[in-house]
Parts: sequence; structure tokens; C-alpha cells
Amino acid sequence: MSWIKSEKNPTKPVWNAISAQYKGLKYNVKLKIKEIVNTLKAMREYLFPVEKLTSYFKSINSKEDLQKFIQQRSAHITQNTLYGYLKTRMGHKFTIMVDDEVFSNSINLAKWNIYMIALADCAFYTFSYLINEKI
Repeated sequence: MSWIKSEKNPTKPVWNAISAQYKGLKYNVKLKIKEIVNTLKAMREYLFPVEKLTSYFKSINSKEDLQKFIQQRSAHITQNTLYGYLKTRMGHKFTIMVDDEVFSNSINLAKWNIYMIALADCAFYTFSYLINEKI
């Protein structure tokens, strides 16, 4: 930072450089407020996707909607169950183990096994609910 001396009193430093930097900062902050607001909105939508999740299954009106619901819920359960369990058991070694080809193949096999069970379970639950509600 440079000191600018005034012409009237050469021994007294003037803070023109500092005040110019402050004005520039103030101007930049005003310009970036919209960017900050947009970033915060995007973070909110990413971290709390309530509207996205609730709009998925607001109404199931056809067999295709029901099929999509069962498949998506089963895939979600499979992913959370398998990868959550693996991360808990392996800890920080999880990322290293995923690079191993043999281990990745066994994860893939387990993923499909869990998905089939989750699919059957979700389908049974959905149909038992529909039968009880007489829909």
C-alpha cells in the first residue's frame, strides 16, 4: 500500500489510496449482491430439495406413475442402505476400496441383489396399502 502525501503538508500521509480501495470494494459488493442471492437460492434448493421431492409423488394417477414411484423409492433405499453401510464399516478407506476392480464388482452384485429385494418389498407394501384403502 502506498502512502500519498498531501501537497499542503508533505509530512502528513493522506489515505486516498485506502479510501479508493474502500470505495471500490463497496462498489463491487453492490454489484455482486445479486450473485450472492442467486448462489444462496441455489444452495437452498440443493440442500433442501423439498419442492422437488414432494412434486415427484404428489399424485399417482396411472400405472406408469406407480411403477416410477416404486422403482425410484427402491433405488433410493438401495443406494442409502448399501453405500451407507459400506462407508460406516470402511470409514476413510471406502474411496480406496472402490478403485479395486474385484471389490467394485462385488459391490455391483450386492447393489442388484439389494435392489431386487427393495423392489419386491416396496411393491408388496404399495399394493397392500392400495388393497386396504380399496382403491
